[in-house]
Amino acid sequence: MANSGYWHDLYKQKRDLVIRCEKQIKELNKICNSITDEMWDEIREVNNEIDDLKEDLNKAVRENHRFTSSASSIISEKEKATTADQNLRTSVNELQDELGRLENIKKQAESDRDRFYDKYREEKQNEGILGIFS
Repeated sequence: MANSGYWHDLYKQKRDLVIRCEKQIKELNKICNSITDEMWDEIREVNNEIDDLKEDLNKAVRENHRFTSSASSIISEKEKATTADQNLRTSVNELQDELGRLENIKKQAESDRDRFYDKYREEKQNEGILGIFS
């Protein structure tokens, strides 16, 4: 039968694994959010600048239809959402897959940690009882 020290060591290993997973999950969420949320803000700012530029160009040159047509075509150059960019979408999907994998590892480690702690307490109690009879 394993002693309390054995179960305590297993408990500490799983506790440390949970902590590492939580840190990695936090870091990956920060990266994922920067790709989606912060990037979206930057895209919106760039697109607003393009709209303003088109308006200013159309105000500056009014009678040249060829020029105003060219100015209007600049709208097609607007930045797309991060989900429209294949590379960014792939990156976000891979980050989300990794987050899911880490969540599963963390849940299993939490379960093991709690089980090992219960075994540790049980064994510690048994050692105390056996110590009385020794």
